[in-house]
Amino acid sequence: MGTEPWVNASEVGQAKFCPHSLYLQKHGFKPNREASIVMRKGTQQHARNAQKAIVVEDKRCYIATALYGVDHPNTIALRQWRDTHLTPHWWGRLITNGYYGFSPLLTKYFGHTRIFRWVAKWLIKRITRIKTNA
Repeated sequence: MGTEPWVNASEVGQAKFCPHSLYLQKHGFKPNREASIVMRKGTQQHARNAQKAIVVEDKRCYIATALYGVDHPNTIALRQWRDTHLTPHWWGRLITNGYYGFSPLLTKYFGHTRIFRWVAKWLIKRITRIKTNA
C-alpha cells in the first residue's frame, strides 16, 4: 500500500467517466470555471436520462406516468384499479395488454401536445372517480 488517499464508492463511479478528474481532485487540484460548467451540464443531462429510463422501463400506466409522474396519487390509483378490477379477468388482461401495446407509442408521439394531455387527464380523472366510488 502506498500513500494514495482512500477512494469512496461515489468516487469510483465518477472515475468510470473521468479517471483524470478523480486523480486531480485527490491531489488537491480544483476544476476551472469551464470544466465546472461542463461537469454540471453533464450531471444534469445524466439526471434527465435517468428519469427517462425510469419512465420507459415502467410498464405500469405509461400515460399517467408521463402526465403526473411515477408516484402521483392518480398513477397509483390507476395501478390499483388495474390490479384489482382488470387483471383478475381474462378480458381485463386483454385490455391491459392492448394498453401496453399502444400507450407507449401514444405517449411518445402525442404526449407533448396540449389536446392529448387534456383528454388523457380528463379520462384519468373519470376513471379514478369511478374507481373510488366503486
